[in-house]
Formats: sequence, C-alpha cells, structure tokens
Amino acid sequence: MEFTEFCSRMRQEVAGYSSSGRQDTAALLIWFLINYFRIEPQDAIDSVCDHTNDKGIDGIWIDEEEENIYLFQSKYSPVDDNDQGDNDIRNFNGASTWFADETTVQQLLDSTASHELKSLVRNKGILEKAHFDVIPVFVTNKRFNIHANEYLEANPNIERYDSNKLFQEYTYFSDEEITTSPIDLVLDNPSHIEYPTRDGLNANV
Repeated sequence: MEFTEFCSRMRQEVAGYSSSGRQDTAALLIWFLINYFRIEPQDAIDSVCDHTNDKGIDGIWIDEEEENIYLFQSKYSPVDDNDQGDNDIRNFNGASTWFADETTVQQLLDSTASHELKSLVRNKGILEKAHFDVIPVFVTNKRFNIHANEYLEANPNIERYDSNKLFQEYTYFSDEEITTSPIDLVLDNPSHIEYPTRDGLNANV
C-alpha cells in the first residue's frame, strides 16, 4: 500500500466514526485505538473524551496487566501533508501532572474540567490506580515538523504517531491476503481423522 492510498483509506475509515456529531479528532483517536492498540470498537469509543475544557486529554486507556495509564491527545487535519508543530505537544505533556498521584487526580475531579472527562476518570477507576505509570500518547494525521521532532527527542516519555509512523505501523489485510488454501482430509477410519498440516506433519483427531 502506498502512502497516498493509506491516507485516503484512513480518512474514509475515520469518517465512519464521525457520526452523531462526534468531532474529527475524536473519530481519529477511536480509529487509532482500534487499529494500533487493538481495542474493541465499543471500548475505544468509551475511552475517548473530546470536549471543551478536557485539560488537553482526548482519551484514556488503562493497561491493567502492565499497570499503565495511557493519556491521548489527537489532532486531525482535513487535508494531507499538513505540518504538526510543537506547541500542542508541549501543552499536552503538562496534562500528565494531573495523574501524578491520588492528590492530583482528586484535584482534577474537583476542578472545572468537563463532566465527560471527570466521568471517564471515575469510570476507569483512576483514583485507585494512581500508582500506575502514566504514558502520554500524541496522535495526529499531520506530519511532525522540525520543531515537533526536536521537542519529542528531548521528551522521550511521549509516545508519538504522525502520518509517517501511522503509515509505517499500519496493518492491512486484503481479501486475497487472508484467504487460505483448502486442506484435504483423509478419512481412513470412521473414528479417526488424519490431515496434513502446513509444516508437512500429520495431525490426528
């Protein structure tokens, strides 16, 4: 798949999540969570909060096994080849301080943050998980410019995805790629099935 084809496909898929008045930035993040974090669609939708006064946090995902709290911010461009600067990333990086410990999480819940963000924090049980590691993730379909790249190099704690990285790490299976050749079953015994596997061995059932 070429880069231009990927951008077109991404835009079409993101548009599918833009219904019901959902902003494009939220739709992009839902698409990202499904395709890169391998989250179920409804779980991805429930993890996104993109409203006014969201403290720069567009989504939250908890990895219970690894004890990680992922904070997301997404920026969407309606056209290809736009550049993403460092200002948005700088502002987003500061959002992590709200999740430093139980005290700061409670301060967030007591703040003027949007009701949707507070509900997301409560529903995720973050107050009880304040000891988890916090990982900020910045997602955009723009291309990081030199200023963004310099800031990100100086702040390796931020996971980052621009249009180039999204393209590099995107997994797409066409119908031709997911089809498999039929395997003949050998029925020598009514109660015994022997069939060849892909590595040349026989399997008994």
